[in-house]
Amino acid sequence: MFSYPYKGIPQDIRDVIESLIDPHDEYHQGHKRRLARTLQIFLDQEPEGRVLELGTEGFFPLALKRLRPDLEISVTNFDFSQELTHKYVATMRDDSEVFDAFAVDLESDVIPEKSDSFDWILCCEVLEHMDVDPMFMMSEVNRLAKPGGGLLLTTPNVASSWGIAKILKGIEPYFYMQ
Repeated sequence: MFSYPYKGIPQDIRDVIESLIDPHDEYHQGHKRRLARTLQIFLDQEPEGRVLELGTEGFFPLALKRLRPDLEISVTNFDFSQELTHKYVATMRDDSEVFDAFAVDLESDVIPEKSDSFDWILCCEVLEHMDVDPMFMMSEVNRLAKPGGGLLLTTPNVASSWGIAKILKGIEPYFYMQ
């Protein structure tokens, strides 16, 4: 973990992260640097319009809604107990927001939106969990992105010291892979 995760990160991003992440939330506390840099990189692009976050766990849509309330944010999730299109309530700490959502399997389900619907698509820490067909998801990204639209795709660093240590012990470095 970085001793100072916010080096070079704008104050507004720091403030939002600190307001959303509970001090006892070890996962998000341990990933503040990655979360902050992802937000910084995205916001540096000066995004406008509609944004789709793939595979949400709630942090990015909440943070973006606080930082850029003008963005229209939709999400996908894996809650198949929900209708195909539904409302997703993202909650962290005492903060919550409702987003339009799609309950889809990103490796096989078409997202029920027209082609060229989104100005930006976020795919943060999702690709490495694909087990069957990541290219299906990428073809959906291509279909859904407006001409000239953007994609921010991030994956964990398997070459990190943490990842290499797990590999040397014979352990998969990340979850859900075969």
